[in-house]
Amino acid sequence: MRAPTENQYRSLLSLGSASAGLSWSKRKTEPFLRRGWVTAEWEAPFYQWVRITAEGLRALAEGVERYGLPELGPHASRARVCSNCKSTMRACANCGCRSYRWETLEAFQ
Repeated sequence: MRAPTENQYRSLLSLGSASAGLSWSKRKTEPFLRRGWVTAEWEAPFYQWVRITAEGLRALAEGVERYGLPELGPHASRARVCSNCKSTMRACANCGCRSYRWETLEAFQ
């Protein structure tokens, strides 16, 4: 079995949790289909319901051996807050402002 490239490994990693890819391009999907790593339904102009196969899981394991597991991201999230008072309500009841900005919030550990 041929090992996946690093970009292919990243794509397989997103499917490794038994999730399905929706609307994948033909260019991205066909190399996976040729190797038997995924199954998909063709609905022009995109492949729908791209799912990993047992052979794809083996390729994913090969990718983990070659490239290692990805680093866990920072424990933070982004939230939409009021520009004036930092309220998280959609239309701010505190100040009546309708403008907002995105702010990084630390996640609980």
